[in-house]
Amino acid sequence: MMKAGEMFRTFIAIELPPEIRMEMAEVQNWLRAEAAKRRYDIARAIRWVDPDAIHLTLKFLGDVAAHMVPQIEQELRQAVGEHSSFTLRLGKLGVFPHPKRPRVLWVGLEGDLPQLVALQAQVDNVLGKLGFSQEKRPFSPHLTLGRVRESVDPKTQESIGEVVEFAPVPIPATFVVESIAVMRSQLRPTGPLYSRMAEIPLLGCD
Repeated sequence: MMKAGEMFRTFIAIELPPEIRMEMAEVQNWLRAEAAKRRYDIARAIRWVDPDAIHLTLKFLGDVAAHMVPQIEQELRQAVGEHSSFTLRLGKLGVFPHPKRPRVLWVGLEGDLPQLVALQAQVDNVLGKLGFSQEKRPFSPHLTLGRVRESVDPKTQESIGEVVEFAPVPIPATFVVESIAVMRSQLRPTGPLYSRMAEIPLLGCD
């Protein structure tokens, strides 16, 4: 039940099937094990994302008034209904912004990327008409594995970059994108809790 005046930290995302989340967990485990073999103390230097919470973000909206959520859903439903389903697969590992000073560890995506980029652009355009800021940076599709803690020293940062650089490419597991979701993020000391507020199917996926 939504309360008057309530604000929701909101984003639009593609949710992942269980088998892809399991593969992401295996990648995290490999990185931990490889760091241990090299005697790099990086396990505690990274805030790992719970595999069950990993998703593909299309657009982050920030705090949104609860009464706007149904309107966002309606506008997205009309807009993305013209996009057909498409297939993605896991790609190589990488970091942002640079291997010598990584802040974010991620797994890239391959497959039907033109369809994904077009879908994200449509989402951004529709929500721009509702008053949300449109993205200025190019869309870079990725799945976040973990974030390097602010207190980590430069040497450890560089070690993290080295481990990621030599990491094997994950099993090229594929998944079909058939819908997008309006998601809520609730910040907690143990990590954010994500919940789906609305699911919007793509063309022919009802």
